[in-house]
Amino acid sequence: MHFARCEVGDSVRAMKTLDLARTQHRPLLWLLLATLTLPACGKSSDTRAPAPPPPLTAVDNSVPPPAAATEASAGEQAKPKKDDEPHPLFDSKLLVDVQITLNATARASLRREPRKWTRATVTVSGHQLANVGVRLKGHRSMRDLNERPAFLLDFRRYAKGRKLHGLRKLALNNLVEDPTLVRETLGYELFRQAGVPAPRTAYVHLSVDNAPPRLYLAVEPLDKRFCKRNFSDGRGNLYEGEYGCDVNLHDVWGFDMDAGKDRGRSDLQAFAKLMPKGVNAVFGDQPGGVDRDRVLSFLAMSVVLGDFDGYEHHHNYYLYHDPKVDRWSLMPWGIDRSFYKALEPFSSEGLLARMCFDDRQCRLDYVGKLHRAIDLLEAMNVPTQIKVLDARIAAAKLPEGALPETSEERAAKRAELLTFVRGRRKQLARVLRCVKDGKEQDFDKDGYGCMDCDDDDPKIHPDAAEVCDGKDNDCSGLADDSPKCPCTPVEAAGVKFELCDLPMPWGQAARFCRDKGMTLARIDSKVQSKTLYRQAKKVRRTRWWIGLNDRIAEDDHKWADGAPVTFTYWKSGEPSDNACGEDCAAIAKRARGRWYDSHCGLRRAFICRAPGGSTHKRKGRK
Repeated sequence: MHFARCEVGDSVRAMKTLDLARTQHRPLLWLLLATLTLPACGKSSDTRAPAPPPPLTAVDNSVPPPAAATEASAGEQAKPKKDDEPHPLFDSKLLVDVQITLNATARASLRREPRKWTRATVTVSGHQLANVGVRLKGHRSMRDLNERPAFLLDFRRYAKGRKLHGLRKLALNNLVEDPTLVRETLGYELFRQAGVPAPRTAYVHLSVDNAPPRLYLAVEPLDKRFCKRNFSDGRGNLYEGEYGCDVNLHDVWGFDMDAGKDRGRSDLQAFAKLMPKGVNAVFGDQPGGVDRDRVLSFLAMSVVLGDFDGYEHHHNYYLYHDPKVDRWSLMPWGIDRSFYKALEPFSSEGLLARMCFDDRQCRLDYVGKLHRAIDLLEAMNVPTQIKVLDARIAAAKLPEGALPETSEERAAKRAELLTFVRGRRKQLARVLRCVKDGKEQDFDKDGYGCMDCDDDDPKIHPDAAEVCDGKDNDCSGLADDSPKCPCTPVEAAGVKFELCDLPMPWGQAARFCRDKGMTLARIDSKVQSKTLYRQAKKVRRTRWWIGLNDRIAEDDHKWADGAPVTFTYWKSGEPSDNACGEDCAAIAKRARGRWYDSHCGLRRAFICRAPGGSTHKRKGRK
């Protein structure tokens, strides 16, 4: 098997030089060195393998600086590990050939239950493995076997202890959510450059049952091996955040545990119990909190790249507890929808993000990380990197139809990506300007500096009162979010309601309605629910909280106003209690007034109900 390999000596020397410039706070020198040195690893030194076709360099998948280089784990410099060696898959400069062979039983199983494991024969660059676990993967990217399915391979599922080049699993992404073909490769590299552990990637040409090969992206699994390479102690617990999961005590068992031996999850429970103690406990120096440097870098790079489908919305991220330093880190996953939606710098719904943004010093440090993330994005020279990756793909001479989009469609999406990259600093300029040369700025002289959402108007700041003028006077992130401000009034089946387009968690929405002298909406009939749905989507086509919940006891639903549950109107298959536990009801986005259950911590618009009105007498689900 032949792979081109990186010359790691040049890469290590480059990283040391860059780190020296960064730690001495010399940003101009750092940017110059980044441009000149980071691609140096692209040259092949393995005479046994053919040289990569293009004479250009590419993004470097070599390992990031060890955990000891971060602020929180200083003094924990680990010795070089075997896993630090270049990987024959992820450091290859050539497309790798992968074949999956399914028998009739396996094909029938994947068609019937695509997420259920079955057996396959897998060949990687001529190296054949029988009885490999295989299943389909993805949410929006899910495709069946007749289309372009994404796969997850598990080499040990039916052969205990077996690995492929040290890998227990391997994700093969179908690229249907990334028509540019480069979002994940470039995005994960930028996370690594920011000091955040992130998976490596490699392009492969994948053939299923001897069909013509197609271009896929192999993504390194986040597992025990990954943790050993990126942290001072790789024996800790690794958790994948399912949709809706965050560091809440009631979410602890909703996380998938992908590595570690503490099956009782005592570490995650302790972390969740630390959250109510505030920012000093979680982001400070005491044990059990976060690796401040890495977490702030993660939050900043997520915003700069526009990773709206990640921790921003409690989705596609990992949590790792390093037991040696007793610190937690956040890591990205599934960033194939990045580089096109411009996120606001303080829009994240993540609990760790909200806690930091509400604290002055933590916010200042976070804005500093935003500056660095923008610098890294601009230093990468994205157009050149795309040319390098294109040359690598073209050298494989894949047949027509091997790529998920036409060349015209791909060119259009890449133009959008480059427009996003070029405009990102300007989009964030109003926030970035609040820190200059490491010092907080206060342009309107109201004393709030970086805590201010409008530093040109001294009447707008975190302690201002909402005056119902369509502006976010108190910098809460929402305009007119005071109970004295009117929401949109509607009437349904003789009852008065208000539609409040103020995304809040369910509990906060319930309090808001009470403060208005109303309750989070009880719905008495199908006619009433359909009417509210029609009116609500005129305000905004989104999901709207109503007052039904089973937060106290599973399947024992209660209305927020205490009325008996005499009518329900669930969407088919609901309530499902999926993800991290879904205990609060909302009117579904496209279900014509029917309801579904959702995680109570998610921010949604909501409906308040005025006192009075009848209660429907017939109980049941339609």
